[in-house]
Amino acid sequence: VFPEHIKKDSAVFYLNQLSERLADREMATAILYLKMREPQATAIYLQQFIKNFPDSERYGEALALLVESYTRLDQFEQADTYLSEMDSKLKGQPLANRINGLREELKEKRENHMLLIEEERADKLKKMEERR
Repeated sequence: VFPEHIKKDSAVFYLNQLSERLADREMATAILYLKMREPQATAIYLQQFIKNFPDSERYGEALALLVESYTRLDQFEQADTYLSEMDSKLKGQPLANRINGLREELKEKRENHMLLIEEERADKLKKMEERR
């Protein structure tokens, strides 16, 4: 409102501090749901976190947890989307090292999921043939 006010810098500082506190609270809630093995609730909180706190220090961590949550939910396309976002936004940051691990985990989980689907199809076909 008053860009030329003498206390503008201190107001911006305190606003940023408060925003980071809110971000920490949202992240704590998402982590709680993760520990409770509720990946859908975790994903919902993390999506809100990313939307509301794009400048947070914990933004990269939120992206990584979001990839993990969608991987656990077998929603691989969503996981890929956030993994790509991580890749583009975190280059050169320490958390960027985690991208390859997440990519391998996602690939392995996707392959296991496809094998399971194939086994289920084979079982159904076998049962249909047995009925004849």
